[in-house]
Amino acid sequence: MTGEERFIQLLSSISHRSPDELGPADEDAAIADYSRALICADPQLFEAALLREMPEDVLTADWVPDIVRWVLSLDRLLGEVAASKLPTVFGIAQGLIDAELMRHALKLKTWYSLYRENFELRLTAELAPQACKIAALWHTLAVIAFLPSGYKVERAERLRALEQEVSDNPDSWVQSLPWILTIGPSLDDLDVGMTLWLRERHPSIADSLGDIAGSSSGRIALRARGIQAIASGTDPVMSREWLLGAASKLLDRRRHLFPRPLEAPSATWLGDPDVESMLRGASQSAIREFADVVAADGAAEEEGLTQNLLAILAKHIEAVNAAIVLAGPIASVPRIEVERRTVPKKEESRIGADLGLVVSVEVPSHASIRFGDLVQIKKSNLLRVPGPGADSWVVAIGQLEDLLRCSATAVYWMIAEDGAVRVVPAKMLLALRRGGSKPNARTFTVRYSDIRHVAIPLGHYLCDVLLGMWVASSNPETLAIADGSNERTKPRHLLGISIRIAD
Repeated sequence: MTGEERFIQLLSSISHRSPDELGPADEDAAIADYSRALICADPQLFEAALLREMPEDVLTADWVPDIVRWVLSLDRLLGEVAASKLPTVFGIAQGLIDAELMRHALKLKTWYSLYRENFELRLTAELAPQACKIAALWHTLAVIAFLPSGYKVERAERLRALEQEVSDNPDSWVQSLPWILTIGPSLDDLDVGMTLWLRERHPSIADSLGDIAGSSSGRIALRARGIQAIASGTDPVMSREWLLGAASKLLDRRRHLFPRPLEAPSATWLGDPDVESMLRGASQSAIREFADVVAADGAAEEEGLTQNLLAILAKHIEAVNAAIVLAGPIASVPRIEVERRTVPKKEESRIGADLGLVVSVEVPSHASIRFGDLVQIKKSNLLRVPGPGADSWVVAIGQLEDLLRCSATAVYWMIAEDGAVRVVPAKMLLALRRGGSKPNARTFTVRYSDIRHVAIPLGHYLCDVLLGMWVASSNPETLAIADGSNERTKPRHLLGISIRIAD
């Protein structure tokens, strides 16, 4: 019998006793001395022996698992010595104990125990910081495994916690990876998906997989090689099936991440068709509400219509935040904030822009940028002088040229008689001016038929074109005009949109 086999046998022989009953008796002292000598001589050897005894269903066991009973016994016999030599094992046991306490708090089915009823499941040795992080990881894994299917909100929160723990403490996953691969099937292959995700960010995972595949035996080694095959694509048939399964499960569990890394291709870098659809929908709702304003007060000054339009637009975009939270799991979500300001007349300097748009993006570890653009807003001539015919708009040539000198991607928002807002590139209007108006004219008229093919809805412009970063500039000079920090030239209105991860 090898030393590690003898070690397991000794632990099994005393594990039926309550750990609190272990003491200084001669037999217990002899066991303690023998265990101390074995563990101190080669702790990795005996960690491997304990790993071989770990059952696949340890996270959902009905009885106190052997790994917990053995660690409790080592804790009483050797205390800090065992905890310092076997930090991963003690961390796993502590995590399982913590999960059992949560299971009890949730009034779910708990462990049956051979111990007396008043025995308290606890470790007396103080764990090292890294062992505590491993305990937190295993606590989360166990809770995910035993939560009933009806606990969808609770599971979503635990999955968010798991990904946060793995992201913050990848070493905990690396150190306990052989153990995680052992219980992976009971987690619906979450071990595969999370290891693949972590492997992209931490090369140490690939090294650890290689060590496990080369030095272990049985299912652990096969599982490690399978993940390697998935990552490398060396087994086209099996890899494809495993990868699809792992990716789809990982996708479901990563819905709280932003941008959505595994989402199907979408229209913008946001990577989330739901968020994009909400933004377009918010703009459409704003235009429907604005149409009522135009129907009632269309003859009012352009300035008043502009203020109403921006106020309504800001209100509906801000409402997107609540919709995002309701549509997704309770976890980190993108927060979209809107800031609106009107420059007082005394501050205003002349420029060919009614509106400065500024977008700020702050997504930690992914994207950070601030950019801006300029907009001129025009109302239809039919709102000035009602009558038959199609919409048309008067464009001041000097204003147009000023606008394009400040921003090559500036646009016009054309308010139609029915309240619709059509967005047209300023360059297109310049082309129409050069192609048709008189050389010395100060204004020219743009008819609906001139822009019907180039104009896009406001929602499409704001979401796909502006937030999608196809237009606007991060050039400091353009940005200073758009955000009003340039003292010489300011637009009349300022609208800021920020996208960030909520705290």
